[in-house]
Amino acid sequence: MKKTVGVLLMLAFGMYINAAELEVNQKEVQAAGDENSVQFENYGGPHAVIESAETISGIGRSLGLEIHENLESNFTARPDGKYTIIHAVDFSDSPLLDADILVLNSTAGVDHINNIRRILSGFLQSAYGYSKEDADVISVFVTVYNAVYRSNLQYFSERYKENVISNLHEQKIGLSTKWEEWAGFSEIVIPLNDVNGGLSTVDTTAISDDAVVEALRKEDDKALESREKLTEIKEAELKTASEKAKDFQKESAKQKAEGNKTEAAQSSKKSSEQQQLADRKTNEIRTEKEKTAADKESVASKASQAPVEGVTGLFVADAKKNLYTLQTLSAADGSVIKKSSLKQIRTKTDRKSVV
Repeated sequence: MKKTVGVLLMLAFGMYINAAELEVNQKEVQAAGDENSVQFENYGGPHAVIESAETISGIGRSLGLEIHENLESNFTARPDGKYTIIHAVDFSDSPLLDADILVLNSTAGVDHINNIRRILSGFLQSAYGYSKEDADVISVFVTVYNAVYRSNLQYFSERYKENVISNLHEQKIGLSTKWEEWAGFSEIVIPLNDVNGGLSTVDTTAISDDAVVEALRKEDDKALESREKLTEIKEAELKTASEKAKDFQKESAKQKAEGNKTEAAQSSKKSSEQQQLADRKTNEIRTEKEKTAADKESVASKASQAPVEGVTGLFVADAKKNLYTLQTLSAADGSVIKKSSLKQIRTKTDRKSVV
């Protein structure tokens, strides 16, 4: 009886088709989340060529090796390739940020957010020595950060140095949530704190600001795993910064005792900078732990509630382009229980290459 009611509800919409008629990953497209969160719309159809995850990560690793050899100078890796990295650094005393910019050129074939993250992760591993686990976490935050601030030139102009801004174009800055707008229209900004800073190379403060965290909190699972892992990275940053602050302070005292006033002042300044970093990370860690504790309770409470019975099927999202989306409707009244952010599920006739 419930199945009959569900079918009648979907037929009433006049847009339902059998999910078996399309090649789709239902587990993926059923992840709905809050409509106001950052929901990336990935290509949903079949591919003529499918590259392995290792091959896709290798794109980033090869780009990272070129940057690793040019860490302390402005350098552009593969300006005419499918993917370009612009290493924009300026070692002046400016408080503004340096950056690496991953450009998805018009020939880039990447069409799934996980593959962009694989490229970023591979890049961070080979360019700066991040472990795979840490690079994977940072890559999640970098993509959400770039989606939150997509085309916001004013935001970037207020926070990044001129040599970064000169390489950005307002209509391309950041990352669209729609895969069709990636190739030729994406400049993914990776904020840098210190190119020789180990875990502190990427500015984790920037990529996890309030707007980014709030976007992640709107996901069904509150992105708890990624957020907790980034907090662990910040805890490691805190420990390192505290140790460096003490070491520089000792060096300053030694230089002062030997009458080297200039060297003593330089070491004292470095100690102060590291202590400021440690203090900032302490505050961020405290705030995020409070949020994750509350979110864990919220997720657990939601999981304990009785599920609403519904029927899931594919509905036309764009009839002209032959695109579909996945929705779950209440078997009781036909209301939408869950709606996938993916609106570009295609038929078998549309095939493309991944990278």
